[in-house]
Amino acid sequence: MTAKAAKAKKTSKKTARKGAVKLVKKETAGKATPATGFIRKKRKGGTLTELAPETELNPITLIELIRKGVDYSLVERLRGGLDLSTGEIGELIDITPRTLSRRKKEGRLAKDESERAVRIGRLWNKALDVFDGDGDRAQRWFKTPAFSLDDRTPLEFSDTEPGAQEVFNLLGRIEHGLGA
Repeated sequence: MTAKAAKAKKTSKKTARKGAVKLVKKETAGKATPATGFIRKKRKGGTLTELAPETELNPITLIELIRKGVDYSLVERLRGGLDLSTGEIGELIDITPRTLSRRKKEGRLAKDESERAVRIGRLWNKALDVFDGDGDRAQRWFKTPAFSLDDRTPLEFSDTEPGAQEVFNLLGRIEHGLGA
């Protein structure tokens, strides 16, 4: 490795923001990354790696995946993307710390846990769409109280299906310029 390449690699590590979505080369759009299995999806201004590709499957495949139980790695990816502690992500998807530890060892979530994790993943992906792939901005938005959510944060509302639907609707209004 040349000195110039080493410096560029070191600089790119420094500039990567915590929780930001990695950009990937355009020629790899639509292909899975070997290391992660994430689907690369073409976006405005380039392509990016999805945090929760499971949530973008067609409904039949998604239902089958939930019934089987999603991989525990979805919990870890959501925890990292939303910058939550293990306890906070467990509380959000209604899993006790002890059960969360057991699920980590097993590698899979139960059906009901999978459904809740996928719900959060779908909201995360929608937020990334609305905020043009800016993971930091989406993360801040999830933790900022919103007037239309009775001055609660979108994360607080996301722990139930009706609440998550309200958050999804709010993201739609923001996306179309109708305000929060």
